[in-house]
Amino acid sequence: AGGAPGLESLLSQLRREPTDEQDVAAKFAMYETYGQEVERMRTQVFAFYDDNRAELPAAVAQDMARQLERIDSGAAMGIPDQTRDWFVYHMMKQAEKNNRAMSRVLEGFGRKLELLANSEQVECPICLEPFGPQREAETLGCCHCVCGECWDHWAMLMNGRPFCPLCRYDAFMDVIASHAANSDTAAPASTEWRTTAPTLTTITSDGRSCLSVMMCGMRRLWDGRRANR
Repeated sequence: AGGAPGLESLLSQLRREPTDEQDVAAKFAMYETYGQEVERMRTQVFAFYDDNRAELPAAVAQDMARQLERIDSGAAMGIPDQTRDWFVYHMMKQAEKNNRAMSRVLEGFGRKLELLANSEQVECPICLEPFGPQREAETLGCCHCVCGECWDHWAMLMNGRPFCPLCRYDAFMDVIASHAANSDTAAPASTEWRTTAPTLTTITSDGRSCLSVMMCGMRRLWDGRRANR
């Protein structure tokens, strides 16, 4: 995908290396000017993160930090080693790509802060129980919340690679339905909560199995979704 028409025109001028030294200097200066704009964008993105990091939930801060690492990754800095085009052309093209990526990151950061500030989520999207002193909310990197108990079970069910059940609602429903069809939901009477690694039949703090809690939440979510159609 290309950038703005003006930048596309500039890139076309940089594709072939000039033979005149003054032309080389002038076109390299164009790249340097644009590079300064990109550097200002980078400074703005990192400053935005630094200014808000202390007040962010841990998972949100970690997600933002991973995005910042990608900005300075080798892939974001490299240009082709062997090419018939002038190296300045590829430098400009990469700078433009990085600029668009940083703009998206900055917009995403802004949306996260807005979501955190305006969140009205009062219950866990997995068990659908209200948050409170006995069921504390755990904020995910996407800024949605789940209760810690359900998140532990969901992480176990997904082999340590859980995803937000609100951001990926349909995938969440599919996973739970699939496991419900293939799992025995009856828990051994002797099982104690958190005495061993959680399983689908582990008893939760209110006496229900992990899968039972998830299935209950899934049914209520599905009923609510059908009612809104």
